[in-house]
Amino acid sequence: MVQDTTDIDLTCPNQQVKGVGPLEYDARHDVFFHPLLAFNSHGLPLGVAWQKSWTRNKIRKKHTKKERDDWHRKTPIEGKESFRWIEGMRAARDVAEACPRTTCVCIADSDADVYELFCESRSTSRGEMHFLVRACQNRNTRAPDTNLLDATRGTPCLFQCSVTTLPIDNPEQVQQIVSYYSIRWQIEIHFRTLKSGCRIENRQFETLDRLLNCLAVYSIIAWKIMYLCHLGRECPDLDCEIIFKRSNGEPIFRCLDRIVLDRLRIFVKRKFSDESRGSRRLGGDRSDRLGLYRLSKARISWSG
Repeated sequence: MVQDTTDIDLTCPNQQVKGVGPLEYDARHDVFFHPLLAFNSHGLPLGVAWQKSWTRNKIRKKHTKKERDDWHRKTPIEGKESFRWIEGMRAARDVAEACPRTTCVCIADSDADVYELFCESRSTSRGEMHFLVRACQNRNTRAPDTNLLDATRGTPCLFQCSVTTLPIDNPEQVQQIVSYYSIRWQIEIHFRTLKSGCRIENRQFETLDRLLNCLAVYSIIAWKIMYLCHLGRECPDLDCEIIFKRSNGEPIFRCLDRIVLDRLRIFVKRKFSDESRGSRRLGGDRSDRLGLYRLSKARISWSG
């Protein structure tokens, strides 16, 4: 399970969305989105396990560095934005509780290198959940006068320094950890699908509540598009009726007898997506979204 944060730019030149907050400066208005996505060990997206959205009330840009450091030191973790990582960890633990026969690993980038996250309980009724976090804090180690990042800088390696509870007793286990962390990039594709494919930032809502409702739906749509892309690349001979109902793809099924998923994706993009016309290249999530959207329009016309 992978968690990460992105900001959704809702800055409008004429009329601002009610309820949004500032980002780095007052002229830019955003909402922050932090999902927890589930993947299997091969990178197949399994669904959206949990998500959180929030806005900032103000920016402490006029405060000095000392004042900001004092605020961070005195404020409990529940009052900081970093608490989202712990909430995501707890959501991942709930998933691990519901899937006792599955090895669940919560993966996050260096922003999640928070001491309170490492102290969070990972125990479930039938074992425990693991975490894998890219390190950015130069923490103390058990070795005297040795810090984590300083020790790794003197060691030749091809992978970033990470903190994990997974076993590292042999090279195969270390390679497995590297493979796990490489799946983290899939959540960046999820963000790109939301912004470039579903165009969540271009939705014209007057209030934040309406946009968050739309975001909840589009987050699931973005996952389904990623799911379709992954299956189309990894299992091109898969029968498309496993994913699409015959009634939903009736315009295509009338043209092709028994088609497999790879052919369906090419056909949808050629017929219904301007980006992929005249090309056999499968493209990516944006073309899938456009093709499926226009396929739905064709289905409505067909049934009408």
